[in-house]
Amino acid sequence: MSNFSERLSELILEYELTHEKLAIAIGVSRPTVIRWSQNKLGISLANALNVANYFKCSLEFLIGRADNVLDFKLQPALPFYERLRQVMEKHGISWYRIVKDGIVTNNKLSSWKKGISPFLQSVIGIADYFNYTLDEFIGRDR
Repeated sequence: MSNFSERLSELILEYELTHEKLAIAIGVSRPTVIRWSQNKLGISLANALNVANYFKCSLEFLIGRADNVLDFKLQPALPFYERLRQVMEKHGISWYRIVKDGIVTNNKLSSWKKGISPFLQSVIGIADYFNYTLDEFIGRDR
């Protein structure tokens, strides 16, 4: 996730923000933003979306996989667990298979089903497994 940390730091400088201003804008603490920018703390999908929406960029740009800030019309992200179910159904992948292949654990699936936001690193792994960009996978690029 070091690319995320670097890109976040670049955006903060480019927008002439302080960590505190960004933290207030997206609803987290200043130390959280500092730890993200220092690559000392993982970020949840929900918070990554807040950051991406604030900077009006794609998640792919935010993690350093794309050079274009945004190359599609942004759509609201779909609820993660529901979107995961849709993608799995489309590809004919069962819950058993995704666990067996080591993509996620049963505990993670259970927590996501309850509405807990996954960490971005988990979402990257799942999107890669299905050969989607992050934004396609979560429904921002439809």
